[in-house]
Formats: sequence, structure tokens, C-alpha cells
Amino acid sequence: VITVTGKIKDTKAASVAGSPEQLNGKVLFTYEGSASGVKLAGDFNNWSTSSVPMTKNSNGIWSVKINLAPGSYGYKFVVDGNWITDPDNPDTKPDGYGGKNSRVTIK
Repeated sequence: VITVTGKIKDTKAASVAGSPEQLNGKVLFTYEGSASGVKLAGDFNNWSTSSVPMTKNSNGIWSVKINLAPGSYGYKFVVDGNWITDPDNPDTKPDGYGGKNSRVTIK
């Protein structure tokens, strides 16, 4: 169970961007925006800017599904090299640098 708010109208097709959603035992992250490349970075991958690339679908939605153990994780999208908090997820925590990370909690 994920305890974040958001709107995903069709998580199976990832046709609408929204907060992280649990789908078939994985967590689906989505980002909507113009970019040549989007990566997912967070506590779960030591903030790597290359280990979790996202894929863009025909609707222009970038998405990736990953396995996450129960816990709370900070994350950001790396959009063409720029660190972006998830615009569809209001759950955030301080990033330690004067900004915020998005947060997803898995129970």
C-alpha cells in the first residue's frame, strides 16, 4: 500500500501522470513534461542519476516500475540533467540543501 495522494486514471497504461502508484507488486513512477531524457533518483538507488531510466510512451508520459521494500523514500526526477520534485506528489521532505525531495511511503 502506498500512502501518497495523487491521480492516476489508468495506471496499467501509464497514460496519465500522477503520484507513485503500486501496480502488480511494483511502484509506478510517472512524469509528464517535455524532455529528451528522464531518470528516477532517490534513497533507493543512492541518488544515482543513471541507474533508473524512465521510458516515454506515445502519450508523452515518462514512466518506470521498480520494486521497493516497505519504508519511506525520498526521490526526484532528473529531467535533462535538472533535479525536479514530483509535481504530482504533494508529499515532500527537506533535501538537506534548502530544497525538497518528493516522498513515497510503502507499508
